[in-house]
Amino acid sequence: MKSSIYHFFAELLTYRGHLTQQKNLEAYEKFPDSLIAARSFKSGSFPDLVLRYDSNEDPSGGELIELKTSKQFTIPSFNSTPPSAQKRMASLSKTLRKRLRDNGESFEINDLRDVYYLLVGRKDAKPAPLTKVCLVHGSFFETLPLRDVLIRAGTEVLGRTSGSMKIDLQDIFKDESAEEIKARFAETRTVIGSGTKVRFRVMFEASEDADLMKETRFPLIVSDSISFLTKLDIQQNDAEFPLMDWDADNNEIRNLRPYMHLANALDDVDPTLKGTLRIGTMRHPLNELYFVAQASLT
Repeated sequence: MKSSIYHFFAELLTYRGHLTQQKNLEAYEKFPDSLIAARSFKSGSFPDLVLRYDSNEDPSGGELIELKTSKQFTIPSFNSTPPSAQKRMASLSKTLRKRLRDNGESFEINDLRDVYYLLVGRKDAKPAPLTKVCLVHGSFFETLPLRDVLIRAGTEVLGRTSGSMKIDLQDIFKDESAEEIKARFAETRTVIGSGTKVRFRVMFEASEDADLMKETRFPLIVSDSISFLTKLDIQQNDAEFPLMDWDADNNEIRNLRPYMHLANALDDVDPTLKGTLRIGTMRHPLNELYFVAQASLT
């Protein structure tokens, strides 16, 4: 069977009602084995799922998926793994790379794979709790290169503690990559005379401009819905369209590559699922445009 993030979303639609009951996606066992090349069974490791890859298909699949569950309408922190639009296979653990090869997957260590996040948030309400499910491309969170984020954040911290003196970390870290800068923070520091050592940990959280669970910021992402969001290429139509029925007469939507990929995936999985979907585009608060497909969970 073909495997891509579009097929993964189509499969999610077939049992979307089950997602309202899951307290921990990492332990969820209904993800389709036919699409998954490997799972990470170690809590806190990245990613949780790797889809099968086939270079002869378009799209070729192989996406990395991180799973996140929250007891409220907010996105949990990303801990020490910064959210990314793409990651190299070298960033995966040796254990996961071995599991992929054992399962018949071939890849180069420098291969870049798209990253998606499957988010489930809940909100207590009467007569029943409300749920939001989002499968979103990592570019929704990585709106600046990680290196720039680390340097700007570090400059702000040092600037606040040094009075009027301006410290430019661009000069200090000019020859270092994002991973090398992160490693500086992660290194354990010995403090002479102290009974403890110090290790700084860089944590990442979704800003208000990227927290899809926030109702006031993203009214399009309604309660008791499952949504798929992927970034549109700059060459594609930049018009913003409100959500409309799948079969709406709108050639501009139908000509978008994500629409065509999703249509093909739905044909492979279950064509009747098209009747459950509404589609459109949504502008990111930081000015990028995303294709959106949404269905009710009930």
